[in-house]
Amino acid sequence: MKNRDEIINTIKLLLYKENTSVFKKLNFDDDEVFLEPLLFAYFNSKSYNSYPKEALEEMLQGYFIKKEEINPFIQ
Repeated sequence: MKNRDEIINTIKLLLYKENTSVFKKLNFDDDEVFLEPLLFAYFNSKSYNSYPKEALEEMLQGYFIKKEEINPFIQ
């Protein structure tokens, strides 16, 4: 459980540093949000620039407190 909490806190910190506006749209108390496998893929691939920054918001759409329209044309 300790390792799980450390992973969640690390993802929360990375997400906050990457995009505070996305972070504010999420339920901070729902740990399952921060265990989303796509978040791990996103942050592990940053050195390769595999994903555009806009992709982060699209990855987390399903977890937003207030649902928004998805942009199908990420540049």
